[in-house]
Amino acid sequence: MKWFVLCLIASLGISTATAAEATVQLQKNETTVQVNIGGQAFTVLNFGPDYMKPFFAPVHTSSGEIISRSLDEVEDHPHHKGIWLSLDEVNGLNFWGEKAKIQNTAVEIVVAEGNPAELKLTNNWLGTDNNPILVEQTTVKIYNNRLMTYDTTLKAAVDKVEFADTKEGMFGIRLKNGMREKEEGLLSTQTSAKTTENCWGNRLTGSIIMAPWTAKLSGGPVRSLRTTSALPATTSGITDCSQSVPLAKAPTPTVKTLLHRSV
Repeated sequence: MKWFVLCLIASLGISTATAAEATVQLQKNETTVQVNIGGQAFTVLNFGPDYMKPFFAPVHTSSGEIISRSLDEVEDHPHHKGIWLSLDEVNGLNFWGEKAKIQNTAVEIVVAEGNPAELKLTNNWLGTDNNPILVEQTTVKIYNNRLMTYDTTLKAAVDKVEFADTKEGMFGIRLKNGMREKEEGLLSTQTSAKTTENCWGNRLTGSIIMAPWTAKLSGGPVRSLRTTSALPATTSGITDCSQSVPLAKAPTPTVKTLLHRSV
C-alpha cells in the first residue's frame, strides 16, 4: 500500500533568483535531522524514542518566523506536532492520537545537500506486544521553495492489517494558534467551500488552503498554506489533510480496508 503526498509550507519573502541558488542541507544528529535552506533553518525532523512518532518541528518561513505550534504551548490535541504522518485505528490501535507508537528504526540521509535534499525513514507501527504490525518506508524530499514530498509504503508485518474508516489521518500540519479560525485563519478548498463547518468530512479534489493570516511577520504576512494529496482526501479539521479510505480503488468510504502480508 503506497501514498504520495505533497506539502507546501508558507513560502514567502524569497526572490526567484535567491530560490534558484539556494540548496537544502540535511545534518543528522543523534535524534534529529536539522533541515536548512540556503544556510537558514527551515525545520527539524524529530525521531527520538521519547516521542510517539517522528515529526518535523519547528517549521520556519523564509523570513525566519515559526509557523508551527510550539510543543510547549499545547491547549488541545497534544498529538498535533508540526508535520507528521499517521493513521487512526489500525487493527484497533489509535496511532493518530498517539495511543499506539510509531517507532523509528532508521533514518538515512540519501542526499545531504541539493535541490531537493532527500532522506529516508523506516518506522515500525507497534502492536500491543511491541512487535510491528506495519513497517513503513517513507522517502521525504525537501525543495528550496519549501515544498516537501512524502512517498510512503506501508507493508504488513502480521497476517492481516485492518484500517478502520475514521476521519483521522493520514497527514497533518499543526500551525501556530494565530491561524485558528477563532482567531485569524480561514479554511477554504479548491471547490470554494469555506469554514471548517462546511469543509469538515467532505471529499476534496486535492487541496486545503489557509486564507491570509494578518499577523505581521518579519518578511510580511503568511499568505496561504496548501497541502495536496495524490489521492482524494477528506478534511478532518483546519490543520489536517486526511485520507478516509487509503486505497486508490477502495470500493466505498464505509468499507474497511484490509492489508494482507505477502507470503
